[in-house]
Amino acid sequence: MVATDSEANPQRRRLHATYRVIAILLVLSVTLTIAVIWQLQRPAAGAARQIFRGSGSHVNFVRQNYPDFDFTPLYPGLSAAEIDQLQSECCSIRFAYEPFAQFIPRPMKTRFVEITEYGARINQVPAPWPPDPAAFNIFLFGGSTMFGYHLPNEQTVPARIEERLRRHFATTNLWFYNFGTGFHFSSQERARFVALAAENIVPHAAIFVDGLNDFYHPLGAPEFSFDLYNFTAPDGTAPQHVRRLEHGHFNNDQRTGLAEAVLARYRRNVHLINAVADRVGIQTFFVAHPVPYFAYPEKDPNVYPFLLESHEPENALYRIGYARFKELADAGSFGPRFLWAADVFKDAAKPMYADRVHYNPAGADKLAEHIARLCIDAGLRPDRK
Repeated sequence: MVATDSEANPQRRRLHATYRVIAILLVLSVTLTIAVIWQLQRPAAGAARQIFRGSGSHVNFVRQNYPDFDFTPLYPGLSAAEIDQLQSECCSIRFAYEPFAQFIPRPMKTRFVEITEYGARINQVPAPWPPDPAAFNIFLFGGSTMFGYHLPNEQTVPARIEERLRRHFATTNLWFYNFGTGFHFSSQERARFVALAAENIVPHAAIFVDGLNDFYHPLGAPEFSFDLYNFTAPDGTAPQHVRRLEHGHFNNDQRTGLAEAVLARYRRNVHLINAVADRVGIQTFFVAHPVPYFAYPEKDPNVYPFLLESHEPENALYRIGYARFKELADAGSFGPRFLWAADVFKDAAKPMYADRVHYNPAGADKLAEHIARLCIDAGLRPDRK
């Protein structure tokens, strides 16, 4: 017997309702499955923050470490409140992921510190980006001493070099790009330099200023490698070369071996950078910068008012490393474009440092004058090779 329309319609309605319920349940099931998978793979917020640990704080760590120290003699023209603001702004610098180089500073603009969208700190005023091929463009790479921690934009080493080179070459069409980044060492600088060249961002010259951070990372892994390993493989065991060394566990013979490995890696980075630079026509200069562990009157409290003793196991590697660094430099191991500036403070009669390792305005100015003169004497010129 054929069902009438009045009988069939309720059946169809019930069937359609059943389909709708099934469809809704299927959508909910798929959605919940995706959400669970995403949540399992998603790193915890705390882990994400931990990767770039110690950055982004508004705490003045310099003042925290030296609560009774009077910084005003080191910063002529700045009040104690302004110095505190400057130091706090530098402590608030944050890092962001960068392919190949691992991280670069995030953009920021405060009274004393300005970082561009492409991760360079400005000097007096922002330089054109991309660089103007008609200008005399110089890139500088280094660590936090070149970035200029605890210095205003216009008083960093790169800013002072730019000022001197503009005066020497009698041009305002000279731009100095400060790619100095806290914790960076020669391997990361090589990676960033090559990455820029691969994008056809090619300056007339590039200056690499190194020393301290190569010994700070003696195994050759960038600063956040251990955290990134745990971030990507939380169920794994991080290999030894990405771990932070416990310097107190080493004797001087072992430190000597570490120093040799560091300098061998640095030499290879110099050669690799030069190979790329020669290919694309960039003048290169490599500079060893000063540290208080070598050729500096650190025992004179009028010249170096900060204590090193509490960091002595770590300092021992710098002392051994820099002495060997000088020997190899004198032997020409790093090539003709290498410039030794690590002893520029040896006769200092007043403080050159703003904390344990970063330069104050007087130190930055003196080092900038020395680097500018060395580069000019070594053949720095506006025309390409």
